[in-house]
Amino acid sequence: MGGSFLSLRKVLVTGGAGYIGSSLVPLLLRQGFSVTVFDDLSYGNYGIRKYLSKIDLIEGDVGNLELLKKSAIGSCAIIHLAGTSGDPSCDLDPKKCAKDNYESTKNIVQICKEFEISRLAFASSCSVYGAQDGMVDEDSKPNPLTLYARTKLDSESKVLSLEGGCALRLSTLFGASGRTRCDLVVNLLTCHAFQSGKVMLFGGDQWRPLLDVKDAAKAFFMAITLDKEKVNGIFNVGSTVQNLKVKQIAYLLGEEIKNVDINIHPVDRDARSYKVSFEKIRKNWGYESEYSVLDGIKEIKACLENRSIENWKDPIYSTRGRIL
Repeated sequence: MGGSFLSLRKVLVTGGAGYIGSSLVPLLLRQGFSVTVFDDLSYGNYGIRKYLSKIDLIEGDVGNLELLKKSAIGSCAIIHLAGTSGDPSCDLDPKKCAKDNYESTKNIVQICKEFEISRLAFASSCSVYGAQDGMVDEDSKPNPLTLYARTKLDSESKVLSLEGGCALRLSTLFGASGRTRCDLVVNLLTCHAFQSGKVMLFGGDQWRPLLDVKDAAKAFFMAITLDKEKVNGIFNVGSTVQNLKVKQIAYLLGEEIKNVDINIHPVDRDARSYKVSFEKIRKNWGYESEYSVLDGIKEIKACLENRSIENWKDPIYSTRGRIL
């Protein structure tokens, strides 16, 4: 996954103390990069605390252009993870969502152009596809149904104005990281099943592409280390075999957590349902995800058992009700 770029060491990671960042930062360090994390630390620094002696940590808002510029000096790549994450947080404060997601991406692109930073990897989302029939790929027409999805789609056009710009449309994430989220479907259902022995679904026929957070981190690493001509553009990140219906996730839970009572209540079709093709990233990059949904269920279950996740309803494990 390397290349000549490995000799150019400094990487700026915005939002590097968050869910993806706390898996990505140690990966970059293991590969010999100098890492600067730019984060507003809404949830503290506990996700990357063990690495604080090995990184530069700058606390700040992604809307602060001047501080971002200072943080980017000497960087050869920027990985832009920061922003307001998910529909609930965006709906709480739409203006802040637009500022944190779209306006901050414009700032990052401006910095890349001004400082001649040759690589930018941006965290977009498969939610830009919205409701679609059949399998969608990068050439399918987006159908963003929420403010969050619209800000991601609008940001992509800015990122792609750079020769080395790469927009990664991530599947719905699962699994543990330094700063685990328990408000995402696989992790959330696992927590409910472990605590109460019950899983209640409304619908369950919605399709979701799913991806372990560690596999997401690997994709960002590849985006800044593969040859530039391979990474410029939009790439769905995930695994075709991990396009699952939500009720299939519940059935997998039943394999790992015994005697779970699964209740499925029929409802009208969920507007957000889509199956995604990941052939482009597999063929162009040789990318393959390593962790299955069942692996993620086992991992979250272990975190609950050993109490590394003590109270999964604590706001530190969620973006709901708080703005990143």
